[in-house]
Formats: sequence, structure tokens, C-alpha cells
Amino acid sequence: MSIKDILVHADGTAAFESRLHYALALAQSNDAHLTALYIVPKYIVPAYVGVPMDPSVFQVSTEREWATAEAVQLRFESITKTASVNVEWRVEEGEPLRHLNNHGRYFDLVILGQTNPLDSEDFFTGIADDLVISLGRPSLVVPHAGVPDKVASRILVAWNGSHSAARAINDALPFLKAADAVEVLSINSENAGLDEGDLPAANISLHLSRHGVNATAKSCHAKGESKGDVILSQARDFGAEMLVMGAYGHSRFRELVLGGATRHLLKQMTLPVLMSH
Repeated sequence: MSIKDILVHADGTAAFESRLHYALALAQSNDAHLTALYIVPKYIVPAYVGVPMDPSVFQVSTEREWATAEAVQLRFESITKTASVNVEWRVEEGEPLRHLNNHGRYFDLVILGQTNPLDSEDFFTGIADDLVISLGRPSLVVPHAGVPDKVASRILVAWNGSHSAARAINDALPFLKAADAVEVLSINSENAGLDEGDLPAANISLHLSRHGVNATAKSCHAKGESKGDVILSQARDFGAEMLVMGAYGHSRFRELVLGGATRHLLKQMTLPVLMSH
């Protein structure tokens, strides 16, 4: 797989500028086209509301949202005007998840922002949670605190032998091949049903080496900690600048759709996380 078409979710949060710089760095390193998609919320009076509502309230809100979209577009154009890659700006109005799914399936990679619970302008709570399951494309979630705008040189891969983990590794190959060092981490492998001899993750590390990836295998035990915490701790110890892992879906209900480690990581992550399902 090569990355030639990247979609980045644009919004009115303070974190978008850092996310855009990061997306540009990835586009430049892969000679890829970069598209930004901004979604204007559409305000609709719910059918169950039994009292009359002044339409002007929704009109004012809509006008404010479109004004924000125009301001973000101007900032996008200012940042990308000297970029050495082709860029594109798109705007849609309506339900964010539907538009991101519809557009995102035509791209090699979709870059999303981590929800910031302290940002009053972050209206897209749960977008990353939902998209990593429904999109069918790799999603790269960027921390709201921001990250350096460079390609990761050290990458941690969380491996549990699942189809999602295998898919994530395949989707991440362009990043893994470009990295200086890759560590493949297996946690409690004896409970995950992995049969890889004395060294869990050895087989997938061997596979990566045949693609020219400088990969080493490592195993550890959670010892009462959540796997999400263990993964983040191992990422810090390794000096990882990106984490690659599968997104594990268990139910059609949103509150159960992600495995515990996946949900925890999306909340606590401090480095970009590439997920596939």
C-alpha cells in the first residue's frame, strides 16, 4: 500500500492548526494529495418538541457556523499556500459521521483529532471512536495537545494476533518502512491465543523485516493494569512517535463498540495513533 490521498478533518478547534501541519508533513513525505473536509452542523427542530420554536434561533446558529467555516478555510489557505503538495478544501453541511464516512472511503488515510473535553468549540465528541469502526480505511488520530509536524521515526505496534491488528500493520506499512525503529509489543500473549514459540510477536516481526522494516519483538504482562495503560507506558519507554493498533469492535451499540484498550487509548493518548478495523 502507498499513501497518495489523505483526508484531514477540519474544524474550528484550536487543535486543528497543529493537526493540519502534521497532515502536511505526512502528505509531503509521501508525495500525497491532501484534502481538508469541514462539516457545518445542520440544526433541525426535533419532531418530539411540542412547543413552537423561533426559526431565527436556528438561522443565527447556522450563520455563525458558516462564518466559522469561512474563517477556518482562510487559515487553511494561509498555512498551505507554500506547501509543496496539492491541497483541496471541501465543505459539507449535515451529520459529521455520515459525511466523513462518505468522503473518507475514497482516501488512503483519514486524519482525525482526539476529542478535547475542555474545548468548548469541540462539537465532534466521539467522531474518532465511531469512524475507526465504520470507515473501512485506516484512521490516524492526532492528540488535541498537538504533535511535532514530522514523520515518526520510532513506532510502537500493539500486536494481539487479531484480524484488526493484522489489518493495522498492513495499513501502516508506509510509515513502518520509513521508520528508524519499530517495536512490536505483545501483552499477555498466552491469554490471547498466540502460538509463536518462546517469543510472542516474532512471526509478525519476521514478516515486517521482509518488507525492510527494522522491527523487534517484545512481550510483557499487564500485571493488573489495563492494557491501554501498558501500551501507553511502553510507548513512552520506547520513545515512540506513533502507535499502530487494531480497533476492536464488539457490539453495534456505540457505548460497547470499542474494546476497553481502544477506548482508553483514544482518551489518554499523547501520540498519534493509527487504527484499522
